[in-house]
Amino acid sequence: MVSVVGLFFCSSSRCTSRCSSSRTQRTGFRCGPRQQMKFEDHLLRHAVPEWRAKYIDYARLKEEIDKIAGELESSHTKGRRLSLAQSETMLTRPCIVRFLQMIDAEATKVNDFYMEIEASATKRLAQLAIQVTHVQPATSVNIFNIRRILGISNAVSPNARSLSTLRAAFEEFYRLLDMLKVFRDLNYTGFRKIMKKFDKNTGLACSDRVMTVMASRPFKTSAVLQSLITRTEKLYIDRIENGDRQRAMRRLRVPEQRFEHVDWSLMRTGFYLGLFSLAAPIIIVAGLFSGSSVSEQPLAMFRMLRGLLLGPLLAFGVGINTYWWSNYLINYPFIFNLDIRNTLSYKALLEFGGMFLVLWAMGALAFFFHSALGIADTTGPIALIATYLGILLLPFNVLKRDSRRWLVRVVCRGLLAPFFAVSFEDFWMMDQLMSMTVMLLDLQFFVCFLSNGHDATDSICVSMTYGIRPIVSCLPAWCRFWQCMRRYHDTKQAFPHLVNAGKYLAYFPVILSSAFAAVTPGVVSPAFIVWIVAATISTAYSMIWDFTIDWSLFRTGAPHRFLRDKLLFPFQFYYFAIVCNVFCRLTFTLNLSVGFFGVWFSDGVVAILAVIEICRRCIWNMLRLENEQINNMEGYRAFREIPLPFEYLSSVDMAFAEDDDP
Repeated sequence: MVSVVGLFFCSSSRCTSRCSSSRTQRTGFRCGPRQQMKFEDHLLRHAVPEWRAKYIDYARLKEEIDKIAGELESSHTKGRRLSLAQSETMLTRPCIVRFLQMIDAEATKVNDFYMEIEASATKRLAQLAIQVTHVQPATSVNIFNIRRILGISNAVSPNARSLSTLRAAFEEFYRLLDMLKVFRDLNYTGFRKIMKKFDKNTGLACSDRVMTVMASRPFKTSAVLQSLITRTEKLYIDRIENGDRQRAMRRLRVPEQRFEHVDWSLMRTGFYLGLFSLAAPIIIVAGLFSGSSVSEQPLAMFRMLRGLLLGPLLAFGVGINTYWWSNYLINYPFIFNLDIRNTLSYKALLEFGGMFLVLWAMGALAFFFHSALGIADTTGPIALIATYLGILLLPFNVLKRDSRRWLVRVVCRGLLAPFFAVSFEDFWMMDQLMSMTVMLLDLQFFVCFLSNGHDATDSICVSMTYGIRPIVSCLPAWCRFWQCMRRYHDTKQAFPHLVNAGKYLAYFPVILSSAFAAVTPGVVSPAFIVWIVAATISTAYSMIWDFTIDWSLFRTGAPHRFLRDKLLFPFQFYYFAIVCNVFCRLTFTLNLSVGFFGVWFSDGVVAILAVIEICRRCIWNMLRLENEQINNMEGYRAFREIPLPFEYLSSVDMAFAEDDDP
């Protein structure tokens, strides 16, 4: 905390040297409040978002000081050095008494929450101390083991599985202790700074006496936290990492963000976007004017390239989402159950999105200019999808391997929904896949086109007769339906899980009726009428669910009409999101209506609808995680309690582990 104090502390002499009265009158710049505002911003940026309500209410205390200053100014006592008798008289004024009572209430709030978390952490460490007695420490691994490098291994032993679970539990617990330490130090610094501001505005000398009392509070004097940190490090080093302190501390500590004068990640993103912006006009012109002169199957190639573009666009959109979440202090690593030590930042996500856009442009250019390159017209799309899969499944520790593994694991869990417990990241990922229906259909066409000897003129790959495309279109909704059923099975809560399952069940009539309508003669067939009814019900159902459940809007008594009490974004954004969702939900229904592809709208219109749906999904992401963050803040959930691998022993052993230092 010396660095925090040194960074934000500004003495009155330094402020005077930097600010002249003429400059203050000319620019309105006031040095003192500006320096105090810096700490207020620092407190906001470094506070644990889910615990924000338990920190010192620095802004409210500042407002109270301003009120006191106004009262003192009217009585001509502001800024004057007071005698001892005047000080004693001032301390009895109602505004001063009220402020000191507010300080005491804030200190009590901070102290009670700190002691509550500290007691919970003590019990958690006792559980971990018992757990580690049942595993063997990690041993050195042969780095030249080819099977390990390629990810090919025999069945994992129970000890290895338990050790891996305990390692994750210790790392998450150590992060809790670190957050608690920052909570203590930030609050103590906040009290010290607000009392200095109080003394400056009133002429009283209360800060020393108040801070003396504050220093005797248990949240400042308790040595339990440091003991927990020391014991955790010792257990982790000895029992998990087999005495390797350097490796243990590298795993436990969250790496600090390094300051770089040049942000190379953003520079690479700009470079990728520059390349893509140069290639995009060439691709558009080539696609509009080349036609059948480029390929015997230009429409087939367009479908392949269209589907392969939607993935990078969504990745880039999620990168923009991550930037917003970071800017508004939404703890997305915790919501997604990510390891904060290896979490992708918005810069990395934007860089990946830009890189995949450049790869797509290279594949598209390879298709349009395949004659000049001396390759087949399908070489570009095939090489592009092979590159996508190669990067995603690359086993080596490059290109953010941990994040790529997380993505593959979450997608696989979503596809196998009934067989795994469902967490937030699982159903969030399947919701993203719901918006990628066109991509899935284009990939189905890609496989069909290649497996049928490049023969798509007979509409084999787009025909509804065989029922393949409706099944592919139903796949994301099918997975989400079973995720809801699994959550109902685990929680026994009919609402919201069964009601949510009904929302995804309502998509099936839309998809199937559109498929039947496409092969049924007549403009207004019974299948078409069924589609109209099903699409209306499904769209209304989904829209109401978005507004009332996923976003928790339309709450009665909210300060802003149709919204809710707590808002993390500017309120105008919510109205924008509501309007966009109303209009864009229709495009989502049309994306599901696979039977009308090529009947009512061309492949170009399908591409436009798919891009609109990606934009809608990114807006949905913004408010969905914001709502989840507010729920976590209300429950003060800031860390994961990872389930431990072994059953606990007796309560006597538990008490022994709490009392003894391992």
